[in-house]
Amino acid sequence: MTNKVSFLVIGGANSDVTGKALSASSQNAQSHLGQITNSFGGVARNIAETLARLDQNTHLITALGDDGQSKQMIDELSSLSINCELSLIVSNAKADSYMAIHDEAGNLIAALNDMPLVKLIDADFIKLHQKQISQADRVVIDANLSAEAIEAICHGLTDTYLAADAVSLRKASKLKPYLSQLHLLKVTTQEAQELCAVNETSTHDQLLDNLHEAGVDLVLLSAGAEGFTLSSSKNRISLPPKTDMNIVTSSGAGDGLFAGVLYGLSQNYELEMIATIAERVAASALISSKAVNPSLHKDMIDPLFKSPS
Repeated sequence: MTNKVSFLVIGGANSDVTGKALSASSQNAQSHLGQITNSFGGVARNIAETLARLDQNTHLITALGDDGQSKQMIDELSSLSINCELSLIVSNAKADSYMAIHDEAGNLIAALNDMPLVKLIDADFIKLHQKQISQADRVVIDANLSAEAIEAICHGLTDTYLAADAVSLRKASKLKPYLSQLHLLKVTTQEAQELCAVNETSTHDQLLDNLHEAGVDLVLLSAGAEGFTLSSSKNRISLPPKTDMNIVTSSGAGDGLFAGVLYGLSQNYELEMIATIAERVAASALISSKAVNPSLHKDMIDPLFKSPS
């Protein structure tokens, strides 16, 4: 069995179009043979789906349209028992969207996001639902939210556990005023440099030390080809990237890594076990054409999980 923790995830949900080249090519501005997949994504939505598939009590606040894609996304979230009753549904609007192109090894080449709806989750909307937000055991936000929405969330929470995903280099700075409130922060090396106002000469250890000094309890540093580090003020676990798998795409792997940490923390596991679980969740995303592997389950990733007999 597992502990069930109430998670409220706030941020973006997208209709994803993902393309993967089937062979290497040095030719630019040409059409290449590949595979194109349509699915649902968005940082907050991916995190929420992952937590739900790991049997956590999950609520999602996001913004959706009233088009067919939005309705399908709501139906899928409902089938996973993700509560979306506080989400914003915008009339005469299509779902926010994301397009990504990956090379034959599954590495991201380029991406575009068209996300006007998530901006409608503004400070007034957050304040309207502040009571429900503060009732969650753990609140998780992504930096797709506006600076004003993040400010409203952070100012409205006092003792609630708060975790944040910096999302991108351009968006990470919105979290800087609230580092001292964050119990958990996920960043890449470049995002950490932005938040610490340092250049690329800083080591990972220096970046992590700076973030802890700024008040962040636990930092998940995703360093791409160098793997990732999970760091507290007392302990630091680094794991290299997995090289023994057939990667489909990298889309969703970072979200899975973050959600794996959230799950491990909810079970009160030690840092080493949490890092192992996070790695397994991310690996499950890497071998799937979808951002979250539909086969994901606790018995895939949690060595201590015992199925009820």
